[in-house]
Amino acid sequence: MVLAYDLLEDRRTIDVIITEVLLLCFKIAKSFENLGNSLRASANDKVQKSLAEALDRFEKQEEER
Repeated sequence: MVLAYDLLEDRRTIDVIITEVLLLCFKIAKSFENLGNSLRASANDKVQKSLAEALDRFEKQEEER
């Protein structure tokens, strides 16, 4: 009887650990997803800024002619 109780307690402990590890993995995956979105947004901002600067240079060249 004591052995069965000990095994049951061990099983509960293992279940809790597995649950916590899975939740941690989910949080890490979500963080990477958010990081990817932030990096994409930042890259888009840089591209838009670069395009705007190129357009400004082009317009200035056209005005000079």
